[in-house]
Amino acid sequence: MKEELTSKMHSEFTVTSQTDVLHKVIAAVSTMNKLGYSEQKAAEIYGISVDDIRSYLTSL
Repeated sequence: MKEELTSKMHSEFTVTSQTDVLHKVIAAVSTMNKLGYSEQKAAEIYGISVDDIRSYLTSL
């Protein structure tokens, strides 16, 4: 039996836009640390702003 996701089930897999940015910032910082990329390059790769990276880093 093939089961399709209902709207309610699908909504359980969504995240807020703020959480999405946080996940991208974490990935960007990891990339910066591992590969030595600048904030600008990491932000460009992950589709976020340098300000996003800086604001999350200063809030830690």
